[in-house]
Amino acid sequence: MGSNPLAGSIKKLIRYLFPKEITMAKEARKLVTLECEKCKSRGYHTDKRLKGQDVIKRIELTKYCKVCKVRTLHKETK
Repeated sequence: MGSNPLAGSIKKLIRYLFPKEITMAKEARKLVTLECEKCKSRGYHTDKRLKGQDVIKRIELTKYCKVCKVRTLHKETK
């Protein structure tokens, strides 16, 4: 009346063959470019969600600008 000894190995095999990234549904995402507020250089790229409230707002992150050589505010460009 014990557990099946193969049950654990089958689960491990399924996880190995079908990783979580493949089995879960992918979110709709959009690639965006970030632009420095001071020098207007575009040195960073990131992605953002298309669903929810993130669509209306533009991304604003503090990043290191290689041209200005300081941490500045980087905003999403069109």
